[in-house]
Amino acid sequence: MNPNSAWQLAVMAVVPVTALAAWLIAIYLAAGIAIFTYCGTVTFGITGDFAANPDLDVLAHGIESGLSELLAAAKRHHRGAATKGRPAMTHP
Repeated sequence: MNPNSAWQLAVMAVVPVTALAAWLIAIYLAAGIAIFTYCGTVTFGITGDFAANPDLDVLAHGIESGLSELLAAAKRHHRGAATKGRPAMTHP
């Protein structure tokens, strides 16, 4: 299967949604987070109760910042491995 198609249809976007989010958040939790990778892209989604967590945007920015830091560290490691004569990791 082409990674950019599903059932021979073009994939326009992927949206992570937490399982059973609506009732779990309403009854037990104040927020749910789903994170996954697809075709080399990390995507995350947050489902939350703004009455219980009015600063969900802070959580979203924190996740974005952390992923940016992780990507920068991976790039530094990749460059360092290549310059020391070790084979750098390759991605499909």
